[in-house]
Amino acid sequence: MDSRNPETVVLHAGWRRDEATNAVAVPIYQTTSYQFDSTEHAANLFALKEFGNIYTRIMNSTSDVLERRVAALEGGAAALAVSSGQSSALIAVTNITGEEKRRADAYLSGGYGGLVGFEFEGGAEAGRRFIDALQMFYHVANIGDSRSLAIHPATTTHQQLSAEEQLATGVTEGYVRLSVGIEHIDDILADLECGMAAA
Repeated sequence: MDSRNPETVVLHAGWRRDEATNAVAVPIYQTTSYQFDSTEHAANLFALKEFGNIYTRIMNSTSDVLERRVAALEGGAAALAVSSGQSSALIAVTNITGEEKRRADAYLSGGYGGLVGFEFEGGAEAGRRFIDALQMFYHVANIGDSRSLAIHPATTTHQQLSAEEQLATGVTEGYVRLSVGIEHIDDILADLECGMAAA
């Protein structure tokens, strides 16, 4: 617990300076996505083997400073900041067990989205090779953008689930998920062909 007075804690907890630039003001990062260096890097982040940004709803460097300051002020181990009351209500409801959760599930389940998913017969290795060969598609965890996005869920977004839980959500070892953006179709197809050739 931070032993300094609250007025000092709110100014100093969680941030001293930017390591790359030495800037002392907390920057405002206006991004939803963070580029993964490789499928191995992404898998390590999702497995909690490496610390780093995945998706801004999970962690954002600006929010991280606020969360550290609130935790320091309250004497807590950690804190969570969300963007709206609706988000905080959703987090509260989805963390409730019992009848309340079953009633909420009626509003949260079902539906569909604009994603494209397919499976490589070569399993996880083929999925990784496909992702790593893409040049235009962003390798990020979010699923809606004007840019084309790609991810291998078994080693990232669904990595912490058991094999049975992954299968229950439709994720197999060779499954790849795409969110196709608004780039020219020829460029999209060319990048996909590169990935397919590598898989």
